[in-house]
Amino acid sequence: MEYLPKLHETLNGLPVTYMYLANKSPEELWKKSAVRYGLDCTDCVNLRLPSGHQQAIEEYLGLKGYPTYVLVAPDGTIVNNDAPRPSEASKVRDAIQKLTNKTK
Repeated sequence: MEYLPKLHETLNGLPVTYMYLANKSPEELWKKSAVRYGLDCTDCVNLRLPSGHQQAIEEYLGLKGYPTYVLVAPDGTIVNNDAPRPSEASKVRDAIQKLTNKTK
């Protein structure tokens, strides 16, 4: 999570919506983390999932563990369910640029 501010800076100007899904996090910690790491921004969706929803999302995305990074195309298609990590901001930017060029 410490890399998220730099990632947001690196991806500035790209058509990106960030989705953060928390599971098994105490509500107060989840809220504090959202503010601390900028997950409460206008281009962010930050959800604390109940167990049933969490399991459905994990199955749909084919998640094997956490943290997991996924790129989803504007039409909802999962493009990469093993996307580069936020610590590799330039690789994330490259992957998104390739994706946006394909969808034009």
